[in-house]
Amino acid sequence: MLEQQVATVATMVVDDTVVKLRGVSALVDETPGLTVVATASNQDEALSRLRSNPAIQLALLDLRLGNGVNGISLGRLLLAQKPDLRVVIYTQEPSWTLAAEVFRAEYPGRGSKSGGGLHGYVLLSNLYPATLAELGEMVVRRGRTYIDREVMQRVLERTHNEHLTPRETECADLVANGSGNEVIAEKMGFFKSDGSPNPKPVERLVSELYKKFSIDGEGTDPGRRVLLAHAYEAYIGLRES
Repeated sequence: MLEQQVATVATMVVDDTVVKLRGVSALVDETPGLTVVATASNQDEALSRLRSNPAIQLALLDLRLGNGVNGISLGRLLLAQKPDLRVVIYTQEPSWTLAAEVFRAEYPGRGSKSGGGLHGYVLLSNLYPATLAELGEMVVRRGRTYIDREVMQRVLERTHNEHLTPRETECADLVANGSGNEVIAEKMGFFKSDGSPNPKPVERLVSELYKKFSIDGEGTDPGRRVLLAHAYEAYIGLRES
């Protein structure tokens, strides 16, 4: 009986260091289900490669690209050019704050279209074929976001003594499922006197969850909500972190 063939993910690697560019590209080509179809060493090359090869599905970008360019800003430019592209940042820097910036959504401005945050953050030291295969499955085929397990583990180590109340657990579960505050308020039974959902108690619960999972940042930063979903799923064991 023939096994079902899985479509290969067309991947672009962007790095300004030749050794890393070749090394990461080789690792991608060693990974079943992924293949390198383009490489670039700077922002202009990356944008040009994407224009000439619209079949690219996944872009792996080094965080630091030289000349004042970083992978996060380039990733947002690539998404403006191809909104269905999946963009993952790799770096040697394990940082929960950096993770928030990776997933922070952009809003309309200067005539640009609205766009979401990037889709993954992985440490260069963990960029093995097994990790890349998992990343491709999670980010491209399932359409989810990905955070390096080592980064997640550091967060969980800081919060291992924290315990969520039943209400916090219920709220976090709904956040992880993608529900907004008004939907959460309705499901948790928080209503105003006129019968409409009351998001204020949800906002307080979410703020407390941010504290327990050491998620800093501006209150309006949507990247924090992505991190909260990841942290909660890791906390309850849905992800093997």
